[in-house]
Amino acid sequence: MRRSRWFGLPRSAVAAGAVVLLLSAAVVFPAVRGSGSVAVYGYEDVPEGGYGGAEAERIGKCAPWVVSGQGFGETRFADRERAFLCLATAEPGVPPLFGAVREKEVLAHGKRLCGVMHLRTEDPRVKAELDKTGDGPYWSTVMLDALVYLCPDLVARHGPDRLRPEAELLREEKEHEDRVAARCPDRWRGPRPGSRVTVAAFTGEGGEFTVGDVGGEWGSERPVLGGLVEVYEKVVRVRTYDLNDYACVTTMDFAEAPPLLPRGWEQIVETGLRSTGERIEVVGSEGGTGTANLGAAGPGEYRIRIYARDLPDGGLEDLEKPGSEYLVVAFPGRSGGTVVHRR
Repeated sequence: MRRSRWFGLPRSAVAAGAVVLLLSAAVVFPAVRGSGSVAVYGYEDVPEGGYGGAEAERIGKCAPWVVSGQGFGETRFADRERAFLCLATAEPGVPPLFGAVREKEVLAHGKRLCGVMHLRTEDPRVKAELDKTGDGPYWSTVMLDALVYLCPDLVARHGPDRLRPEAELLREEKEHEDRVAARCPDRWRGPRPGSRVTVAAFTGEGGEFTVGDVGGEWGSERPVLGGLVEVYEKVVRVRTYDLNDYACVTTMDFAEAPPLLPRGWEQIVETGLRSTGERIEVVGSEGGTGTANLGAAGPGEYRIRIYARDLPDGGLEDLEKPGSEYLVVAFPGRSGGTVVHRR
């Protein structure tokens, strides 16, 4: 059974997912004809030939916050309203998207939200403003991430970390990941691999991590029996036991197939993966630190064997205890089929 132990979204996920946000969400930026209004562009709606010069310039002005993940602590006072407008229109819900909304109306709505933030959430005045956003009836993470640029002291009541420098938060996150990884057990008793790396991968809302050149094309999906993996030509998606938790993931590569050594593992699946010469690595579903290159032997066909086991739940009293454990073994092999060794 899956469990969910919420740590909060890793700060590294902001930069890792920002470009995806721009392409896959309803991306909203000011229009070009000096109207001061906001034009709505989805991924399918990008004008043929790309954005015009003025639109591209305005998109560029939002890049520090919606692409680079610049936080409140790195933003000048003079840029705060621009940061709010960029984040408030980067995806639906903050504030409401009424087709075409003037920037001054977006800003005014944000200030009205700040004006009721000191009240209890159950207050009718709060409910009225939140309902207008389409993102109510609670203060969402996305909304607060935008409003911190208008009323930082009020937003800090919901989470003071939003006011801290991004570099400091990323450093603390990395230190936390290192402490989780240090508690990952060592279960391999087989031959010595070419490389061996253990990381704490954040599983996210989807409860997964991926193996392969995750920044490239995944290729077509291959049919698989069993629920541990989804297999594509160039990427394997692994479904984890837990959501919003850190999982121990150890990766090892070999010149030839190592022994199976199934003792202690609940599930073992082996499948094929094609490398075109890019990296084969493990990355958590929210981005973050990847592992060593499992495709060091170069382009070609590989076999990827994945071991999985759940770990006793440490609960909220022990947030540095990993939720589950995985071993990802890679070695050259021509077969593209999937074999379930244990389920």
